[in-house]
Amino acid sequence: METLAPVDALLERLSRQPDFPSLPGFMPEVRRLARCDRTRVQTLSSALLKDIGLSQRLLRLVNAAYYRTAGAGHIVTVTRAVLVLGFEAVGRLAVAARMVESLARRSA
Repeated sequence: METLAPVDALLERLSRQPDFPSLPGFMPEVRRLARCDRTRVQTLSSALLKDIGLSQRLLRLVNAAYYRTAGAGHIVTVTRAVLVLGFEAVGRLAVAARMVESLARRSA
């Protein structure tokens, strides 16, 4: 039986886990960084990595069939995901994730 590399094992485990909730304090920081023209990819990636829920959604999105067929391949790092999706899409993802969680809490 072949053993998985640590990153592959983590991605497999995350794919079986339902969405982790995003932390409310990090979304405004991610949005601010995504809108700033002087933000570096590493700075935005570091902010995203503080929120496991948002990082998980980002990796799922970038590994969707649409981006794979666009030549992105299998993305395993948040930094590469930001580069493939772009800052604007990452900012929209942060807002959308927060809205979905808010609606889910209201309906529960």
